Amino acid sequence: MIPFTDSKAKARHLNQIGLEECLKLSKTGKKIRYFGLPSPKVEDLKLLKKHLAITHAVERGLKGMEWKWQHDLVVEAMLAGIPGFRLYRGDIDDIMLNGSDSFNFSIEWPYDFINLDYTGGIIYKDETGKSKRISALKHLLRMQGERNSSFFLVITVNDKHHDQGEINTILSEFAQDSQRRGCNIQKEIDTIKQSDDKRKAIFIYTSFIVIEIARNWFKGEILKPIFYTGWGGYKMLNMSYCLKYMDKRDAPTKDMIDPLKLITKEIIDLNEKNSTC
Repeated sequence: MIPFTDSKAKARHLNQIGLEECLKLSKTGKKIRYFGLPSPKVEDLKLLKKHLAITHAVERGLKGMEWKWQHDLVVEAMLAGIPGFRLYRGDIDDIMLNGSDSFNFSIEWPYDFINLDYTGGIIYKDETGKSKRISALKHLLRMQGERNSSFFLVITVNDKHHDQGEINTILSEFAQDSQRRGCNIQKEIDTIKQSDDKRKAIFIYTSFIVIEIARNWFKGEILKPIFYTGWGGYKMLNMSYCLKYMDKRDAPTKDMIDPLKLITKEIIDLNEKNSTC
């Protein structure tokens, strides 16, 4: 079982601050609906406990030991007194795309906080060239948008991915589109693409996907990405987005991404090289 370490605890604390500010929880006292991937010992849910009304957690578990991981998560949640806890079983991308888990329990959209704390990278393309993870991300944005629901989104990934060049392609398209709008960022994009640390490229790629899809329903704010070193030396990236539903609007919000601001976005680097997550 992967431990919840100091670096991840710091990232989760920063996420909680972002959540509270995004949904103005201190001012309104609103209790929220959570959906996502909690830690096995529910440390992250304990941090959020005072804000939670409904907690819908997903656990796939290790192959051959799914039942034990799922059972243990339920027990931990019960012992911690996590409000409104329900477990969905299976792969979270499949659950979001299908609308139900492996036991046919349906997702109850919308949610106020969606936590996609993945164990891998942002893109894993199959033999047909499709990325289930990106498709699931787009689907959840549509489900939230069609239900007129503002929410806070957190995505955590490592720097390992199998994108068949898609990230660099999107970055090139982003640079070209920015050039057409009078902002030349080609040099900066080339530097990012050539870097051994792929997290900034992944951050720009993911933010571009999220905001481009979200702008059909939301006004989006991209928060500072968080870098830290994870278990096994993996380079971890924690990204968060405040997505406010835009009412009484007939067309998508235009030009929500400022190219220069995005590529120069301040990074919070926890710099804990010996930590695990």
